[in-house]
Amino acid sequence: MLKETKKKPKGRSKIDHSVQDVIPLYYRVYEILRKEIERGDFPENTPLPGEQEIALRFEVSRVTIRRTMLLLEEADLITRFRGRGTFANPAAIKTDDATNYSGFDQNIKDFEENTKVELINSQTVTLPDWAHEIIGDIGPVLEIEYTRRESQQPFSHIRVYVPEPEASKLNIDELGNRTVTTALEDAGITIIHMDQRLTAIAADPAEAGHLGLSEGHPLIRVRRVLYDADNRPVQCVEATYNPEFFEYRVELSREKRFGGAPQWVAANK
Repeated sequence: MLKETKKKPKGRSKIDHSVQDVIPLYYRVYEILRKEIERGDFPENTPLPGEQEIALRFEVSRVTIRRTMLLLEEADLITRFRGRGTFANPAAIKTDDATNYSGFDQNIKDFEENTKVELINSQTVTLPDWAHEIIGDIGPVLEIEYTRRESQQPFSHIRVYVPEPEASKLNIDELGNRTVTTALEDAGITIIHMDQRLTAIAADPAEAGHLGLSEGHPLIRVRRVLYDADNRPVQCVEATYNPEFFEYRVELSREKRFGGAPQWVAANK
């Protein structure tokens, strides 16, 4: 499993080389290096590790790393200088922590700083039907149920489902105001991408009670599955929001990638 480091990477990380993997190896390495570059892990005047060192770190071939480096260069994340090495572009560092999650990382930071968690329950359960339809049977999961409040007003009710072995890395008593996503990444689990679905629903009696609303009040429901670098689902989330406190905003840009037709993609600031 890939492990993302907070400083200059050292040692080795491993990728599952299964031929059934949906995401190509070079792109999974790209996503990790992209996040490290945007986070500022590589000093401005220090070259990145060479292709051989990066290949050893992820236990992949140099051919894979060459494709990764081409993607990084095309995304203007790195610049190569003959005889000097490859350097991260200072302009690529994201001071506002925005990433390819379309603001998801920034939302997490805002939640942790400006809202409070009220834990309702944690228990071992089977995966709910909606998540089972997306990822199949993954056995028993840890369910963490809680609300988030702004001042004294609850604005979201959240159920998080975490499989093993990731669940064993969580200490519910130490979770505090952090999101489960933050706790998993602090435990060394690198989340690369997610499947997110939004819809509008009417509050049933249980949801209305959690959010202090009347039955039938309109709600926004968000369901997401988060995956690690091996394309393994490590977290399923179902959250309902009072729409008076919720805004979903995505900034898009029209880009031509990999020689294809222009597409609307999440903008990188």
